[in-house]
This record gives sequence, C-alpha cells and structure tokens, in this order.
Amino acid sequence: MSLQIKFRKIDKNVEIPTRNGAYYDLFLPKDVWVEPEKHTLIRLGFACELPKGYHACIVPRSSMFKVHRLLLANSIGIIDNAYCGNNDEWMLSVYMPKNPDGPIKIAAGTRLAQFEVVEDCEDLVFEVVETLENDDRGGFGSTGS
Repeated sequence: MSLQIKFRKIDKNVEIPTRNGAYYDLFLPKDVWVEPEKHTLIRLGFACELPKGYHACIVPRSSMFKVHRLLLANSIGIIDNAYCGNNDEWMLSVYMPKNPDGPIKIAAGTRLAQFEVVEDCEDLVFEVVETLENDDRGGFGSTGS
C-alpha cells in the first residue's frame, strides 16, 4: 500500500526524499553553516501535506553526530498533518556541542536526517487503579540497571 503525500518545493534545489531502508532520507537544499554551542534551524526547502490520521517522525541519521558533531535538538521531530500550509517548511532543529575546529559547513545534498510517516495512535482512555497486578522489573531500562 502507498500513501499519497503532496510535496511542495519551497527551494528549487530541494530533492524529493528517497527511501533508504525503513525511512526516507532528507537532503539539504543548500550549504549551511553551524556554529558550536548555538541552536540552529536548518531549512529543508519543502512543505508537505500528510494524509489525515498520519504524522511524520524525523530522526537523525547516524552520520549527524558521527561525521558532523550535530545533535537533533529536540531528539525527534514530530510533524502532524495540520502543519500543511504552503509555507510550513520542514526544518531540522540542531545543536553542536563545543567544537575546537569552530563553525562547520555542511554541503547542499547532505543527508543529515531521515523520517517515517506513522499512523496516529487511537484515542486513549486511562483507567485509574490502585495496583497494576504485575511483577516489578526493578529498574530503568530493559535490563533493570
């Protein structure tokens, strides 16, 4: 099954995202300079209209930190289907920790992040209870440590 996504180029140099495994890669439409210890919004040069009942999750590619020393500032970017106007440009919110080499230039065409389109969760009804009647796992994370 395929989903129809309306894709509007805001920057004429933008490339349509391409699938690489489970996710679609996002390409920078122009060169970007990022300074250490500063928050930077990187424009991706396009807007989309996602189908009703879906949202996009943007996550970093492994090279985002390994190669460029950048962190996705909000850990994961969520774009809901209401963010769909002509000028609702997708962007990356990034942060670079201290860098002894100073500002870095990231070239147009670089794939910094990737995204998937996910179906929204159903409405949840919370039932308040006194006990959950399950064994405790005993710690933070799957190993309990």
